[in-house]
Amino acid sequence: MIYIYECPRCGKRYERVCRLAEYEQHPGVECAECFVSMKRFYTVPRVFTKSFEPFRSPVDGSVITNSRELSEHNKRNNVVPLHDGYDEAAVKKFTETDWQKPLDQERKQDLGQDMEKAIQKLEQGYKPTPAPFTEEPPDEPA
Repeated sequence: MIYIYECPRCGKRYERVCRLAEYEQHPGVECAECFVSMKRFYTVPRVFTKSFEPFRSPVDGSVITNSRELSEHNKRNNVVPLHDGYDEAAVKKFTETDWQKPLDQERKQDLGQDMEKAIQKLEQGYKPTPAPFTEEPPDEPA
């Protein structure tokens, strides 16, 4: 458990991580600066759990450092962990699916339509204006 104390003199707070049995044996803490007995600051109990390995979200690129952030991220992006509610075969099928292939086909169709429109405009007399010259090279397309 995590116990929070506050110094009555200087107001500094201190977090103590220990088991309940250890807290019951030695509940008091002394301020390191004032050397007075600190008072327990009562909050909602927080349980110290195993460490969480931070990772970058493949959904939005944010860095997730704990389970609370993961839960908020999942709600914000309307996603669930892959293993929630799926059997092993469904997870395997999901991970082996080539999700890029339909996007590539869709992009080819869009590109073809864009090219047809551009050709029609050129045939109707459209003349593009050249971009102004700059010393810096243009940004690479994403």
